[in-house]
Amino acid sequence: MSRTVPLLCAALLVAAAATPSFAQNRNPTRETERIYIGDLDLYEPKDAEELLTRIDAAAYRVCSDEDRPQNALERRVSAECGDETADNTVNDLNHPMVNALHQGLSPEVIIEEGSADPYAHEPYLDVQKK
Repeated sequence: MSRTVPLLCAALLVAAAATPSFAQNRNPTRETERIYIGDLDLYEPKDAEELLTRIDAAAYRVCSDEDRPQNALERRVSAECGDETADNTVNDLNHPMVNALHQGLSPEVIIEEGSADPYAHEPYLDVQKK
């Protein structure tokens, strides 16, 4: 028995030391997700709608813990965070078609031939939890 106790203590110590590392890998927190938008013409309503869908999905992912079931309160908090994150992302992008569709409007945007696009953007957009 005298030999079993030290071995048991050593096993418990190793298990206790490994637990925080396991917990951190199991529940990673992500504050930002990069989405590709280089394939979209944001002056086309269908493409602007597609971008809003991508932003909403990314906002949900950065605001929720998909690795485990959530109770009703956690789902509500995740949904509110996702809505705020999506709103902030749209506001940061500040594109007239995307802004209008996000607000529920159906604008018509006309650009004169040869005019420069003041709303040129990178091919990627970062959706960041704030």
